[in-house]
Amino acid sequence: MDNAVAVSAQDMTTSPEDWQRWFPEIAVTADPAVVALMANAHAVSFPAGRAVFQVGSACQHYLLVTEGVVRVQLLSDTGREIVLYRVSPGGPVY
Repeated sequence: MDNAVAVSAQDMTTSPEDWQRWFPEIAVTADPAVVALMANAHAVSFPAGRAVFQVGSACQHYLLVTEGVVRVQLLSDTGREIVLYRVSPGGPVY
C-alpha cells in the first residue's frame, strides 16, 4: 500500500513520532486499518491554491494537514465557489 503523492524532491521525511505529535488520536488506536495507513504514510507539500482532489474522482490518498489550511469547495453550475469547510493542522480527522 503506497499512498505517496508525487510532488517535488522537497518531500519531508516523517517519523512515527511526528505523526503522533500532530495527530495524537491516531497514535492511540489499535485499529489495523489505521495502523497500516500510518505505517505507509508519507509527508508531502503542495503549493497554495493547488487542487488536490476533484469532484467525482476516486480518492487515492488520505490527507492529514500538518501545516497551512485546506479549503474544501464545490463549483456551482454558474461558476460560483461554494466553500464547504476548511481543515487546519491537527483539525478533525473524518
